[in-house]
Amino acid sequence: MKIHSQDDSMLFQRISSLRVDMPIAGQKLAEVVLTDPFESATAAIDVLAKTAGVSTASANRFARQLGFERYSDFRQALFAEVRRILKPEDKLKSGRAAPVTNPGYMAFTEAADNLQSAASVVGGQVFTAVADAVRSAKRVYILGFGTSNAIARLAAHMLEPLVDDLRECATAGGAEDAARRLHAIGPGDLIIAITLPRYSRDTVNLAKAALTRGASVVGITDNLLSPLIAVSTLPVVLPSDDRFHAASSVPAMAFVEALSTALAVQAPDADAKLAAFTEISEGYISE
Repeated sequence: MKIHSQDDSMLFQRISSLRVDMPIAGQKLAEVVLTDPFESATAAIDVLAKTAGVSTASANRFARQLGFERYSDFRQALFAEVRRILKPEDKLKSGRAAPVTNPGYMAFTEAADNLQSAASVVGGQVFTAVADAVRSAKRVYILGFGTSNAIARLAAHMLEPLVDDLRECATAGGAEDAARRLHAIGPGDLIIAITLPRYSRDTVNLAKAALTRGASVVGITDNLLSPLIAVSTLPVVLPSDDRFHAASSVPAMAFVEALSTALAVQAPDADAKLAAFTEISEGYISE
């Protein structure tokens, strides 16, 4: 049973805010939970303690510091928050339980609300930072699986005319082929990794491998809980709540489109690149 009545959705913010005042053991546990919440939510107390390199007694104290009477209460709350993100079918059931007259229009207006929320979170400095990172990179790789693959493909389509060396990693060959395409990534390179719920373990692992090799990582995701945050040198967090689906792709797609605009306007040679692209493609475009 909880001592505090805070909503479970605030659990990760609570861990982040309290860990600086925790003893070393508590800080280590907080780091493990925030870095890999999915594994932590299903781990027994001794497993989590071993992962963090602390005692089970420290794990129990950690749970109490967060406002829980027992470690099991903490793990239950953690699992509930992770499940909320990973289980779109629960959202669908809830939506059907409270039917609306026009669900399509409702979803459309919710997408607009998501976009407004994302705009309030992502300031202009984020676009500037990402655009600068893209322009200064030797090579730009784009990665996304599942639903996020559609966003990655849009990113490749929008950015390719503006980037000298752009490589789309996620193809029909899946993660193995993506890893092959990333074999030469290293210092001076940039990977734009995209994953929304349900989060792709392959995307996170490949982004981590790129980071280990010295590349920069722009991580486009929806939540500070996302495992992509831990391996991103430049995280882009876009709130993507959706009543029926795991996440809305609208904010991420809008970000990609806006990024291409930023590059086109700010790059001194953008006109020449776009003109060259138009010249080579105009034979395939119907007037």
